[in-house]
Amino acid sequence: MLAAESAFEAITKEGNEDKKGFVLDSYEEGYKKSWIQKELHGVRNIRPGFEKWGLYGGSLYAGIDALILRGKAPWTFRHSKPDYLCLKPAADWFLFFLFFFRNDYSFFFLK
Repeated sequence: MLAAESAFEAITKEGNEDKKGFVLDSYEEGYKKSWIQKELHGVRNIRPGFEKWGLYGGSLYAGIDALILRGKAPWTFRHSKPDYLCLKPAADWFLFFLFFFRNDYSFFFLK
């Protein structure tokens, strides 16, 4: 919604009738003022904690961060590699749908 509001504002701003592209200047400011930024900032260390310390250490840190620090830790963990390097081509995965007469669906991801 923030992006849509920012895009609408950029399109309807006076003097933009002849432009072919728009810059969404108000998006970043709107994001920083929104409740979304507050929630995402509070949980920024949860997933990198699992990457850094594994299942048990990451679970322990997630509990400490959520219950004691309440997302206000003065540090930020980083992922070791960018997200796009973790993606696999869609052709590598097969999805089989099984329909049962009880109207239950089962999904199996096979590699």
